[in-house]
Amino acid sequence: MKDADVRATLRARLQAAHADDPEALLVDEFGIDQGTVRIDLALITHDLHGFEIKSDRDTLDRLPTQAAYYGTVLDRATLVVGERHYLKARAMIPAWWGIQIALPIRRGLVDLREDRAPALNPGVNPFAIAGLLWRAEALGLLEKLDAAVDLYDKPRAFLHYRLSTLLPLDDLRATVRACLRARVDWREDPDGAGMEHPGSEPSEGAQACSGSRQSQPD
Repeated sequence: MKDADVRATLRARLQAAHADDPEALLVDEFGIDQGTVRIDLALITHDLHGFEIKSDRDTLDRLPTQAAYYGTVLDRATLVVGERHYLKARAMIPAWWGIQIALPIRRGLVDLREDRAPALNPGVNPFAIAGLLWRAEALGLLEKLDAAVDLYDKPRAFLHYRLSTLLPLDDLRATVRACLRARVDWREDPDGAGMEHPGSEPSEGAQACSGSRQSQPD
């Protein structure tokens, strides 16, 4: 059972489950911590849900570190794991993570069985959530808050910190999700590959976040 087989089944299920939601967005290899860490598959709806895949051919060496990073930004997380690693992996992730067990049916086909539903993450980091935004997006939001004066030459991290202190956590989460859904060009793939709306076109309600003086991510 290959990682690609598990990913294909997971993606198809998520697409089917959210086919009627125009706000839903699936992103492969979703970058966090300025792109140094990547989540296998992220689903952006009314929350940010990340999926980490560990097939029977994978190792669990990076899982504790991944879990720590994911916990700074994700509202929910789910481990999709093969039977070989199930027991060991279950002991390595926080209790709020969900678990799906990947079961091979025949060559190239995988079934997913839910073992534990994900709960809401109790410990997100506001600065890390703001850090999901490109510089232009963060600056644009600060402009809308009339808080961008003297910030145009500041480093991106400074903008993220200012946003994380200005917005209440729930507002920050919702605003960042709206920016991600409204994003047209993803740095990881300018042609849009790896990014897909399972439903129809994204709604007008997703607010663009780019600023007036900055138009490109840095």
